[in-house]
Amino acid sequence: MGDQCYKDILERNRSDIIDDIDSDKLQDIYNDLRSANIMQPSNEESFKAGGVGPTIQKGRLLDFLRRRPKADIEIFCCILCKRGDAHVVKKYINKDYKPPTENNNSNNICNNTESLSAAASNTMSDDITQAHIDHIADTMAGDWKKLAPKLPLKEGGVAKCTTAIKQIQTQNPGDLQQQCVDMLTEWMTSAENATKSHLCKCLRDIGKKKTASEIELI
Repeated sequence: MGDQCYKDILERNRSDIIDDIDSDKLQDIYNDLRSANIMQPSNEESFKAGGVGPTIQKGRLLDFLRRRPKADIEIFCCILCKRGDAHVVKKYINKDYKPPTENNNSNNICNNTESLSAAASNTMSDDITQAHIDHIADTMAGDWKKLAPKLPLKEGGVAKCTTAIKQIQTQNPGDLQQQCVDMLTEWMTSAENATKSHLCKCLRDIGKKKTASEIELI
């Protein structure tokens, strides 16, 4: 099942999922999602903002998960099973869902939250996708010229990279987002080192630690 399919299911069955998740287990679900590095304390605070009850909190949680990658949604399913809400997964999300298990280990991954983060890491690819490019263009388009030499956009020294940057600027003058997309797309399709891990390293090198962390979770 692909990313978009999971997101469509969460949207289509939103009300039913909210009704069926045990409200008494909501805090445990939050704790497990934090242990899996899927959400931060600030996310929990936003879910609870305004002193709202569990029904609205569950709705905010589902809206948050719809913006997350497939691996995170699968871990959420795993957590529901662990917390006794497997019927929610089977009924509304994926009737064929089977929680993942670790190789050579009879214990289900869902039985220990320390393994959840590892499961996500193993699931996520190191390939650059359009989602990564779009996120960078949305969050830091104005800094794309700082990122280009770090990647680098072009092999062969500063001169070639500078020439490539000027060409991109000429193609879409004034449109920083499109310039950023064009730069990353060109690098992704031509560079041997075009991987998510290398991209995140370069983002951190130019001080964009938050964006790098976000890219790692997409």
